[in-house]
Amino acid sequence: MDLSPATPPFTVRELLHVGVASSQPEALAAFIERVLGLPVAERAADGTAYVRCDGYDHRLAIVPSHRIGLAYIDLLLADDWELERAAAWLAEQGVPYREGTRAECVARRVAGFVEVADPEGRAVALCYGPLWQGTRVAFPRAWSALGLGHVGLKCREPRSVYRFYRDVLGFRLSDQVGMESAYFVHCADAKHHSVAILPWGPAARHELDHVMFEVPALDDVMLAYYALLAEAPDRTQRPVRHPPSNTISVYVIGPDGYRLELGFGHRRVDPATHVARTLAPASFADYWGGRATDPVQAP
Repeated sequence: MDLSPATPPFTVRELLHVGVASSQPEALAAFIERVLGLPVAERAADGTAYVRCDGYDHRLAIVPSHRIGLAYIDLLLADDWELERAAAWLAEQGVPYREGTRAECVARRVAGFVEVADPEGRAVALCYGPLWQGTRVAFPRAWSALGLGHVGLKCREPRSVYRFYRDVLGFRLSDQVGMESAYFVHCADAKHHSVAILPWGPAARHELDHVMFEVPALDDVMLAYYALLAEAPDRTQRPVRHPPSNTISVYVIGPDGYRLELGFGHRRVDPATHVARTLAPASFADYWGGRATDPVQAP
């Protein structure tokens, strides 16, 4: 008897956009542009700021709100036919969803989407037809970025959220920490993880832990690190090398309290042959023995 969950008849190609809700969107946009070095390409009439780092229209949307944290996650499908299959399958599985309105599609810069909620209420959309600019990005600092890497979520029930990404959205497990502590999941683009599902923790204020952008070279990480130390010494965290993904990263704490990550060397996996590992909780944060959250002492 086959006891495995039904396989979704669609394939998530990549993490497309992250939308963040901010009660101070102008301050956050200015911080990301001036300090993190990623340009704000456009500001919409409703105050939404679109942050660009590759050929897509944007990768991060800063949405004005009375609250702080995650607004939505957009996941990319191939086309409208695959979106229709996804909607039909969600209905068959009894998963509630809603179709994006025309105005919402315009705001998210996609041709269409359906949206579901994860077990803790976060909005996750399956999209197709993202707006593509294709023009060169004018980065305001000495470093550049390749694109959106992943999003880290703080979860009260990490295993329930993991099973949602696995059973409903078709993600696969790359690695987990301990028995049910944290999960790193990948989709078709073969990044070690597009979503990091992390435990809530006593210091958590909201569901967003971090957003990661990939940079093309180690030099970009270190150029950013020393510039961040100069611009925001009390918010910049020491470089780390994460054993699960082999990524060398620097983090800065943004105005809304979650972290923004610039990373190089993020491991790729072959979804057909990859074997997930269980990592010891004490060893997964930093190969060099530190922690991304270690306080920084300015040199």
